[in-house]
Amino acid sequence: MEIGANSTIDRGALGETRIGAGTKIDNLVHIAHNCVVGRNVVIASQTGISGSCVIEDGAILGGQVGLGEHAHIAPA
Repeated sequence: MEIGANSTIDRGALGETRIGAGTKIDNLVHIAHNCVVGRNVVIASQTGISGSCVIEDGAILGGQVGLGEHAHIAPA
């Protein structure tokens, strides 16, 4: 796992916040509480992920993406 500069990952409030192996998180990314990010995910700069989101293995999020709470993202 790689985490870029000025990125934040919130700890879980009621559950866990988990980041999978091989995931790359660019600069200025925010991942909120209780999120599950799968293995080998790429998250580009200035992305904001709200609480309780699930991002499945191998997904790619482009720059300046915003996800609302409880979103579920699967790779194409």
